[in-house]
Amino acid sequence: MIPKPANQVHITLFLSGTSNIYVAAQDLNSGNSGWSGLGTWTPPTSYTPVIRLDPSCLDAASCTLVGLGVGTRNPVASTLSGYVTLEARGPARTVYSSIFVDYYRAPSCAEVFEGDISTGGPSSPTLPNSATHMGRVRTETAILSQYSLGFEQPAQIPGFYFSRVVFVVTATWPTPTQPLPQKTFTFQSNCVRVGDAPLITGLRDDLSGQTNAIDRGTAGPYLQLYGSRFAGISGTSTAIQPTTGISDWRVSYVDPAIGRANITYNVSATAPIGQRQFTLTNGAGTSLPVALWITDPTPEIIGVEPNQPWVPGDTVTVSLSGKGFGSQPAVDLVVADGVDLSDCLGSGQVSILLANDTSIQFTKTVPSSSPGCEFNINVMSNGLSGSFLQGPGASPKQRRASKPGSVVKQSTKLPIKVFIVHGIGDAPTSMADLALNLQVALAQPPINLGGKFDIDYRFTFRSTRPALCDDLDDIGASLGNYVLSKSQPFQRFVLIGHSMGGLVIRTMMKLRDLDTNSRRFVVGLVTLGTPHLGYPYLGIDTREKCANQSSAMDSYLLNGGSLDDPGVLRTDFLRTLRADWRIADYGGRFFSAGGAVCNEQTRYFLGYGTNGCRPPVPYPPGFPPPDGNELSDGVVCQDSAALLYPDSGITPTNRFTDPARVYRHSPSTGYTGLNVLCATLPGQPLSNPDPNGSLVILLKQFLAGLYE
Repeated sequence: MIPKPANQVHITLFLSGTSNIYVAAQDLNSGNSGWSGLGTWTPPTSYTPVIRLDPSCLDAASCTLVGLGVGTRNPVASTLSGYVTLEARGPARTVYSSIFVDYYRAPSCAEVFEGDISTGGPSSPTLPNSATHMGRVRTETAILSQYSLGFEQPAQIPGFYFSRVVFVVTATWPTPTQPLPQKTFTFQSNCVRVGDAPLITGLRDDLSGQTNAIDRGTAGPYLQLYGSRFAGISGTSTAIQPTTGISDWRVSYVDPAIGRANITYNVSATAPIGQRQFTLTNGAGTSLPVALWITDPTPEIIGVEPNQPWVPGDTVTVSLSGKGFGSQPAVDLVVADGVDLSDCLGSGQVSILLANDTSIQFTKTVPSSSPGCEFNINVMSNGLSGSFLQGPGASPKQRRASKPGSVVKQSTKLPIKVFIVHGIGDAPTSMADLALNLQVALAQPPINLGGKFDIDYRFTFRSTRPALCDDLDDIGASLGNYVLSKSQPFQRFVLIGHSMGGLVIRTMMKLRDLDTNSRRFVVGLVTLGTPHLGYPYLGIDTREKCANQSSAMDSYLLNGGSLDDPGVLRTDFLRTLRADWRIADYGGRFFSAGGAVCNEQTRYFLGYGTNGCRPPVPYPPGFPPPDGNELSDGVVCQDSAALLYPDSGITPTNRFTDPARVYRHSPSTGYTGLNVLCATLPGQPLSNPDPNGSLVILLKQFLAGLYE
């Protein structure tokens, strides 16, 4: 019963399907006026989502809408964008208040229900399982009958997202003023995927250099993974199937901007060989599987001791180090064409003392009548399982590894050739005093090795005139040619490098295998203040030195970051040298020296930024502080010159860390006229140390040990 004038009667019906509609009215003064059939009405089959306050509120807030849209801007940085619109129509005066807009991340969209999920009470309904609250877009209060909000959340982690809007509605009849009960509503948006699943385009094993394969029986520093859409991956975001024989499989480094990730691994020697499948996962999904082969290692002889010609009449005990020798390797000796095997070696057979996958020891007696010859030491592998196994694409891998050797043609030993290489901005004359001091020291008692060493310091390269600067690879190639021209076959030699000269030597060894190609035998390496891990480079250095040379040595050790991070070793030159480092290339003997006269940690130059050396390691209270890692020779951090930095990849057999703090980098007080670290430096230069000082004494002992 509605006590209203006829022209003010409003009736709201909730119907479905096809229904007859009848209208009746009763006049209060004269009674019932009867019923009249007015026809039929079919409601629409689809409605815009509706949030209603209460049937007694009629259609107040009946046009309230909530929505969300998502856009992906690029595969690296995805953007979540959305909108919320609230609008009330009808006779009631409607007020929206306490509007909370939140967004969430879900494992998938399967459990996310879209639409009105209101309970009508003061709290919101339970969230889908495992949904994570990512943030609140905005909180509003006292918003009137219309409200609209657009929002963006940039750089989203790839995944599945939805939003919720929680708000309170208060409605009042305009005439007469009649408040209706407040009601809290929760609306959940659609669920969308932000970002894309990773895409893998290639992989390379940093240990062996193989593509699409890793060797069993190895613990790789990392498998290099290339591709795109790497945002959102972490340590456990990659999987390999089957996992048998593989452990420590995890993402250790990722850079989404360049599409690069490193995966550490450990493959047991008994791991089944064959093809595996691995995938990479972020919040948006899983990559397509990529094939990875587990193979037997290709045989490789890395080191031979003794690394010098055999002497007729001697019984030589030889130790081979390497990988991929297998479980029962065979060893034989093959002489060069035109030489009679029986005359030179008696036979190609050797007596094996021990053999495993990484080392072999054997003996060989050289006939006293041997005229001398050149030969190859051959190792034949049958694989760790007893049958040599196949690699990627089911193609056979190499089964044999070789290393050259020789029997001397004379019973007297040639003198050891010593090559000294200067650094950036210097010339051969800067090494002349060091060469003379070493020559004199080696001839003095109690060592008395006069005439046993031939020291050459005359190699040079262009590093002072910017228009004529040589690239480091070109300098290394030139040094290789110089060494060959100044030495003889079967001769042993030692390489000594000051500053960048040490990097030039290492570059030469990377480019040219002197043992294999020229029968020269490297028995030792000495570096003096060499920036093996770079130095605190700033752009100002290119003004007075060769830009291509100084910038190639750019590193950032100041914060002690991982050497796997490209932001620490900043150049391909330094990263490649670290990856290719093999101490066996230098006869297994390596003497590194770093000065410690400077303890100024940070280098700064206006307009060029900040760099420096790793800070001191904290020490327990109550103990005297040790030498800090910030020590340097004024140019090169001791961490870099003496290879003290964690994970540098090698431990020198002999190391000098300047305990008395008396050695600086060079005769001048800095790298250029613009000092690198300490402005004034006392002491002796590493390029020309005191002939009676501690460094020269240790160098003399090191060289004498190489002659034995």
